[in-house]
Amino acid sequence: MGANREEFLRVLEEQRFEYSRTIAGKIAGMQLLWKSICASNAGSDDMQRLVRTAHGLAGSAAIFGLEELGREARSIERELAALPAGTPSSRDAVVIGSAITGLFAKAETSQ
Repeated sequence: MGANREEFLRVLEEQRFEYSRTIAGKIAGMQLLWKSICASNAGSDDMQRLVRTAHGLAGSAAIFGLEELGREARSIERELAALPAGTPSSRDAVVIGSAITGLFAKAETSQ
């Protein structure tokens, strides 16, 4: 039983490392999407992609012990979902852009 537990913990740590290694790239993608949305250069499904990415991070971060990052991603998801259709206001652009930048910084420190 002890060997199985040790193997499980080893695999879990490997997966956590891989998740932490890739999460910054996902958030960088969120930053690019957000900039495109704010500049009115976004495709028709870019906001949906951004919300789905935030949702995915919110759900997966806690599995790998990154609860705070998950909470912040959930907050971003909710803010995005509450936006009216069209180009975000300058206030929303700054607030959500800053939140995504903060999320990126947290991801960088979790590696």
